[in-house]
Amino acid sequence: MTDLTEYTSTTRIRNSLGLTDNEVPDSMITDQSLDTALLVDLDSWYPLHETLWESYRHRSPSDPTAEEKQKGRMLQLYATQFCAAYLSSMWLAMPQTIGDGKSTMSRFARLDLAALAVNMNKRAATTKARLTELETPTIGVATPTLAAIASPSFDPVTGQVS
Repeated sequence: MTDLTEYTSTTRIRNSLGLTDNEVPDSMITDQSLDTALLVDLDSWYPLHETLWESYRHRSPSDPTAEEKQKGRMLQLYATQFCAAYLSSMWLAMPQTIGDGKSTMSRFARLDLAALAVNMNKRAATTKARLTELETPTIGVATPTLAAIASPSFDPVTGQVS
């Protein structure tokens, strides 16, 4: 297992696509600059990813909070899904026929590789949206209650305080 970045590894990426290291070796994944593509993507929409990672991996002075743990796990999941989506769009990187000299197997005989790439992109987009939502919670607007509006403390007609 080779760490692609601190967030994911070549094994995780392969496993998410159902591939083995014989089919797609580590060098094929690392040579595609997936680590650079991932970091460029994260920098564009989640500039605090390194800070989050530091606190998630216990490198900060205090233990990570439950929220930091959830965000850290989502970051790992997104990194794996992003790289798997990137790799699945490289159709020539995944062998269609595998053989050992005696026998052969067609791995993707009935699989639409374009649909696989679309599916992995959807997964990554869903995880990205969830992580973004965790980072920027929605702010609720307080609604005044009718009792607070309809109960004056001074009646101008009678001149009495109620």
